[in-house]
Amino acid sequence: VPELSSAQDDYAPSVTIDGEEIIFTSNRPNGHTPDEVGGYDADIYTATMVNGVWQTPKALRGTVNTTKDDISSNLSYNGTKMLYSVLNEAGNYDIFEAFLKGADWTGSVNFSTNINLRSNEIYASYDFDDKLIYYAKDNDGSGGYDIFVSAPVVKRTREYSMPTRVSDVSTG
Repeated sequence: VPELSSAQDDYAPSVTIDGEEIIFTSNRPNGHTPDEVGGYDADIYTATMVNGVWQTPKALRGTVNTTKDDISSNLSYNGTKMLYSVLNEAGNYDIFEAFLKGADWTGSVNFSTNINLRSNEIYASYDFDDKLIYYAKDNDGSGGYDIFVSAPVVKRTREYSMPTRVSDVSTG
């Protein structure tokens, strides 16, 4: 899609149910300090469709984008929640959830330690009723990712069950 693409990496798209908005990740120039080779950290962008044409992408409003890599994953069906991953201090990705308040994405919450372990957890997705969370998790540094699922144990405290590998689709 030419209106959304840049010379840098553009990936991890999620489209609202009405097809009028897209969020995605890009490491295009973003106002942050480039790294030693001139590259930028990944941020999450949004664009709307007007009369069948995608408008120029803009950085997602709110507190989601940081100076670390922020990678979009999935919007909830009603478009008011978003799962995304952030590069942590140990160099691994953790899953966060943000909430749409007006035009801003705020309230970023790190998922429980049952989900965010000492490995990379990335590309999370809600199930059809926003209860289960599916995500890719690497095999503790041994290479390769598998798909896991976690269910809420105590939703108000964001406590989720230990991950279960989805064996029908994972190869590890």
